Amino acid sequence: MKKLLRRLAVLTCAISGLFASPALAADHYLGTLQPGVGVGVGGVIGSTSNPSDRIYFSLSSIGSLGAGLVQVPPIYVANLTFYLTSVSANLYTSGGTLLATLNNTQSVTLAGLDSVDYYIDITGTAANPSLGGTYAVALLASRAAGAPGPAGLLFVGAGALAIMARRRRRQQQQAGTLVAA
Repeated sequence: MKKLLRRLAVLTCAISGLFASPALAADHYLGTLQPGVGVGVGGVIGSTSNPSDRIYFSLSSIGSLGAGLVQVPPIYVANLTFYLTSVSANLYTSGGTLLATLNNTQSVTLAGLDSVDYYIDITGTAANPSLGGTYAVALLASRAAGAPGPAGLLFVGAGALAIMARRRRRQQQQAGTLVAA
C-alpha cells in the first residue's frame, strides 16, 4: 500500500511538473524561525519547468542555525526516472552575502547569526529534465546561549536517512533491479 501511495504521489508531482509554467522557480516563505522548533521544506526542481527554488525566513533571536540538505533517492515509475543527480543550496543574508553552501546530502551549523532575514537558493540537475527530482531542507534555530544539541540530533537523523537511501540504492544495483535512466 505504501509503495502504491508513493508511486501515485510521484506520478502526481511529475504530471504537475509537465503542466507548470516554463522556467518558474518556487518561493517558500517560512516566516520567523523560533528557537528549538525544526522546520522542513522540500520541492521538485531540476526540470525545465522549475529549475530552482528559493526559501525565505528570518530568525527570532540572535543565535545559531542548523541547516541540512537531503537529496531524495531515485523514484522509478514505469520507465520514468524521477531523480536529481546533484543538488546544492546556498544560504545568504537578505543583503546577498553568502554564508554557506551545501551539496547533495550535507548539513552545517552557523553560530552568531543576527535576527534578520535570510534566504536559501536551491538548484539541481535532474536525471530526466522533463520531470526533475525532489529535495528536502531542514532548518533548526537556537538561541545564542542555547546548546546546539537539538540541531546535531536533527542532522544525525538526516544523515541516517541519507545512509539508508544510499544503502538501498547500492543493494538494488547489486541485485540488478535498478533501472538505468
